[in-house]
Amino acid sequence: MTLYFYPPDLRQQFVDRERELQQLAHYLDQLRAGRPTHVALFGLRRIGKTLLLKELMARLLAEGEDVVPIYVDLSESCASPEHFATAYIGLTAYWFLTRGQALPLPYFDPYTLYAQVASAREPILEEAVRQLNQELDKAKPNRHLLLELAFGLPAHLAQERGMRFVVILDEFQEIRTLENFTDTRNVVAIFRANLQHQSRVAYFLAGSAITALSGMIADYRSPLFVQLVQIPLGGFDRDSTAALVAHWLPEAAQNSFLTEEIYALTQGHPFYITALCQRMGAYHETADRPLTPQLARESFVVETLSHTGAIYELCRYVHDVALHRATGYASLKAVLYILATEEGLTASAVSRRLKVTPGTARNYLRWLVEVDLVIEKDKHYYFRDPVLRYWVAMVTRGIEVTPAAPPVDLMTLIEELDLLYQRAATELGLAKESQVRELLRAFAGQTVDGALFGLSGKITLPTFNQVEPYVAPADVYELDALAEGDERWAVEVKWRNRRADYNDLTRFYAKALDLDARSWFIAKTGLTPSAQTYAREKDILVSTERELQALAQRLGVRFAK
Repeated sequence: MTLYFYPPDLRQQFVDRERELQQLAHYLDQLRAGRPTHVALFGLRRIGKTLLLKELMARLLAEGEDVVPIYVDLSESCASPEHFATAYIGLTAYWFLTRGQALPLPYFDPYTLYAQVASAREPILEEAVRQLNQELDKAKPNRHLLLELAFGLPAHLAQERGMRFVVILDEFQEIRTLENFTDTRNVVAIFRANLQHQSRVAYFLAGSAITALSGMIADYRSPLFVQLVQIPLGGFDRDSTAALVAHWLPEAAQNSFLTEEIYALTQGHPFYITALCQRMGAYHETADRPLTPQLARESFVVETLSHTGAIYELCRYVHDVALHRATGYASLKAVLYILATEEGLTASAVSRRLKVTPGTARNYLRWLVEVDLVIEKDKHYYFRDPVLRYWVAMVTRGIEVTPAAPPVDLMTLIEELDLLYQRAATELGLAKESQVRELLRAFAGQTVDGALFGLSGKITLPTFNQVEPYVAPADVYELDALAEGDERWAVEVKWRNRRADYNDLTRFYAKALDLDARSWFIAKTGLTPSAQTYAREKDILVSTERELQALAQRLGVRFAK
């Protein structure tokens, strides 16, 4: 089956996302049962939303005819209400008639579109296109009528033909563009009115403007409030990163040190992984460079700081587009530079560095949050994307490289890269240590699932009357927390983007033994296999970020991610 929307070379790049596919499949089953659930999928640009949706569509088309997908990219179709209605109706006809197995070009012109639906002898489509053309021929089309006609067509067609559709609207936040026209200011309300009365149609919305899309569906003032289930799409985990690395660099398939380095550099962002692997592959083939973690760091610097780099191009695009959407371009660039060199600042700290009032600084930061460059956690501000942070930190200082730069010239930039990533991990780690101490103070004899500590069965939490960081006499060693009360617990937090290893565990366990304390080791991303074995042998309690969040929720402690 030839799918023009999803060519084989693109499909070969699809890796993992099975959990998200299972979630979406569940909602498709709800549609089949006559209980459509509408979904909003959001994540950073190039994180893989469209690829995930196309994989879902391909699997759906391969399964049969009980649910037919209709895919519309709103970033390409919201120039005007007339253009939108033509594209929406045309693509509804395209997917219904061809199932994605033909070129869609004739379906974008209202007159060639009529020829397509007339030859197919589909009365519902013929009438919709006839009304579309009739309205477009007027000197002043009724734009509200055009939107109603477009949004209502999938349900009308599904009802008449006894079918079900899943309408996938990519970059859905772009629909707001239509509100620039005076007679379509209520476009989201029109969409919602149709969404509520379509029992044979489910809507899967997607968008890369995370804050904008989330606001459209989570703000109680929005017509879409409580109408959709939200599914965030993040980066790959380590195993999926390794699978994607193996796709581009088969020689590196078994090199865990290399894949760990690539994961740390890219944070599992599939676009960054792909660009980095392609750059490494070029060095490997043309310069006979071995595939090593050092080559990964060199390639990352070149890919991110060279005008020819794909990561550079994406960072430049995200940076420029986001700032042009916000108010106060020059001032916001200054705020970004401050956060690039020192993350985790409060609005007051930013105001002091900019020499503006705290209120002005808060406005700048709010604007940066609204355009998805910055996130706020407990009144501290961070880059949403650490790779973009590195790009801003370097490029705003005029630092750029060429692909031909020799390794010796890259060493200083690699040291700066390591320093920046290490600093970010340290800042987040210090915050997390404080939160863990707060959590320990909430222990009060509750019974919880032992799985939260790597145990089977249940565990009863002790009550602590003192929880503080601990420094051994003569500064021999330190602990992130020593909790004393019904029991004594020694606690260590490793909040970094690599798994804690055997040496981390042995050093920590020696401290716990010295204090005759029960040991609880918290590793953000878990343990290596040898560390897991050691933890079991020594009865060390172990929790990852996921268990820590679940424990905080169980105890009613507000715990920032």
